[in-house]
Amino acid sequence: MNNPLNLCTDGLIISMWLFVIGSSTTSQANVLFDNKHTILLGSLEKSVITQYFHKDKCIVLIVEDDTWTTNKELEHYYSLLSLILVSSIDICRDPYLVESIVSAIDSGCYSYILRVAEPKCVLKSWGESQLSYNVHTFQRVSPKMFATISNHQKDGSKIVDEFYSLPEAELSSNIVVAVFGNESLEWPVTIYTNNFYEPMSSADREPKVFLDRWNELNGFELQADLYADKILDLQGKELKVAVVDLLPYAELRRFIGQEAQILKHFCAHRNCTIKGITDEWFWGEIFENGSGNGLLGMVFDGRADFGIAGVYGWASVFRHTEFSASYLHSGVTLLVPKPVKVGGWLIPIFPFSSEMWLAYILSVIVAGISMHIITMATIKYTRFAEVVLKRGMFLTAVDTAFRALGLSVLQQPSTPLVPHTPIRHLFTAFEILYLVFCTVYAAELASYLTAPQYSKPIDSLEDLADSGMIWLGEHYGWVYSLLDVDTPSILKIVDHFKVVTFEEMDKLAGTGMYGLIVEQLAGGHFSERQYLSEKIIAQSHIMAEYLYDSPVITIMRKCSPYREHYNELIGRLLENGLLLFWEAEAARVYMSSWLQTALKSAIKVNMEDEARALTLSDCLGMFLLLAFGLFTSSVVFIVELWIIRQKNNTKD
Repeated sequence: MNNPLNLCTDGLIISMWLFVIGSSTTSQANVLFDNKHTILLGSLEKSVITQYFHKDKCIVLIVEDDTWTTNKELEHYYSLLSLILVSSIDICRDPYLVESIVSAIDSGCYSYILRVAEPKCVLKSWGESQLSYNVHTFQRVSPKMFATISNHQKDGSKIVDEFYSLPEAELSSNIVVAVFGNESLEWPVTIYTNNFYEPMSSADREPKVFLDRWNELNGFELQADLYADKILDLQGKELKVAVVDLLPYAELRRFIGQEAQILKHFCAHRNCTIKGITDEWFWGEIFENGSGNGLLGMVFDGRADFGIAGVYGWASVFRHTEFSASYLHSGVTLLVPKPVKVGGWLIPIFPFSSEMWLAYILSVIVAGISMHIITMATIKYTRFAEVVLKRGMFLTAVDTAFRALGLSVLQQPSTPLVPHTPIRHLFTAFEILYLVFCTVYAAELASYLTAPQYSKPIDSLEDLADSGMIWLGEHYGWVYSLLDVDTPSILKIVDHFKVVTFEEMDKLAGTGMYGLIVEQLAGGHFSERQYLSEKIIAQSHIMAEYLYDSPVITIMRKCSPYREHYNELIGRLLENGLLLFWEAEAARVYMSSWLQTALKSAIKVNMEDEARALTLSDCLGMFLLLAFGLFTSSVVFIVELWIIRQKNNTKD
């Protein structure tokens, strides 16, 4: 016979982690069952495992004694299973029990055989391992448990009631308890399951539901299905749904919308009822102390079974809640101010980009320096020194600067340059360069003068970050999808987000100075935003690039027993197209069709681009340049007269 602690038995890998906590104490009841009960226990456990646990990846066996090894038949049977053993002298005081359960869960083991005096301690530890804020495991499956209780030490019925009355018991429909030592000698074991249908808060709730009786000779008396799928018929159970009003997803008061229809459909098929709940915190938050508010907080702490409100796949939330299968796709962008017509005084600047203006200015500087250096070299090293000095061009810094500036706009010197000199050849080369500059500038200027010019639209994340525009939302939930992104542009955008009330948003939206959130669903419809009006949409356009986009999900309590059936329903709804139909129906029946049309038209930036007659404002920039030149020359002339007068007074 193979030892059950061997890692390999009959070609099967047996995962067995032995956590033995503490040492033997006094003659406290370390052995919970006498030999007769041990034999019965082994036979019952074998029967249950064979019938209901045989397809499970592995089983977690949690015991408070070592009597399981005294039954050689059971020992051999367990050696054929993939098993994780958690053994402790006192399971309720075991400081490592939570850690042991987390290790088992991370190994993919979700089925439990409990042979302990107080099974409620195991269920509490399982709840802490899955539901607390600080203990994280990404595996989340509703547990399947089989516990055995003896009536010899304590009222077994009371133990069962305490076990099934724990809040954690609501997260599993598959908790079965076998009570040994009832009044019937023919049927010494009574089988119960948890009352999954009535809420814990119900005053007259009976925690346990009788399933069957068992003896070693005949097996189960009623041949009941111990692990029947209770989700198939919830018997009118009330499911609490946290809702944030956001059509076409959902609205609480009438319980309408796309996601509300999913839950209505679920309860129509599974015989349950819906109670919508909300608070004033919108999507809310989950705090490190284990509390929470809003939709996320209500689902996390068990006040709600489901949460719907266009929830995206937020990574930080996934640690503490359950995500349904995703359905369709939505994206969040901004309604930003339209590009405005640029004033005529800027038109002279438009033909060149900033890089071209920089190249142009550098070429003027290089031209001036080059002409001055070549002139000095010509005077020093060539036979043209006398005639070059007589012409007096490019000899001083001021003269060189003004002549280089004139050359850049194709202004010819007042007197011809000396023929055949290096300065003449260099001047001709620069003339060709500036001929190209001026031709390109004139061509671009003509196009800017014939059509209205607008400021650059905000159409991308980089544009939004560079603009420094503040964007508004009623809750930080609008930036949850951006919090884990560390690119510089996204960090700037998050810093520019401002939370305001709807009343403040109504006032600020009309100023045309802020970005306003709009969300587009898979069917092309936009979610309802109460601050949007004809005036605001008319002066705005929708940013072409999404701030972020994501599949939409329903959130549930971690390890929710409804997840599998709910995901099956979502798959069927996606196949037959009902989700898109419900989106369109909600937008058509409950939302403003005018608003939907206006937002769709705002996707495109409408700007006039037809040729038009010149106006005085188009020439404003040129007139300003002329005025600047006249003013500067007048000031310089007056200063020169004053300097000359001061010199004359000094001489006198």
